[in-house]
Amino acid sequence: MSGAIYDSTSTLEEADGIQFSGSCRETDGSESLLRLFLDRAADSLADPVDEELAAFRANEEFRLYEITVREAYVLDQREWIERGIDTRQRVDVAALFAAVESGYAR
Repeated sequence: MSGAIYDSTSTLEEADGIQFSGSCRETDGSESLLRLFLDRAADSLADPVDEELAAFRANEEFRLYEITVREAYVLDQREWIERGIDTRQRVDVAALFAAVESGYAR
């Protein structure tokens, strides 16, 4: 699978984001795993975590998937700013996720 994460409100001059590819699998949907996901997404949820959890459990068609990122790329800002060339730089996936995890450890 592949995907992109970016800020859709940024201007062309501010453009930044990450593109990634890897694999995914359906999780067992355990209470602890689902709560971890919802707690981390709490700032962007429409309802409180407990209500979102209940809604997830109430719908048999909802699934939670785990993504294993194998490759990730960001916009090469230097090439974009200096020459207007849209190129990518590979990102160290382990370092990327270590930084993400450290943000949740606060």
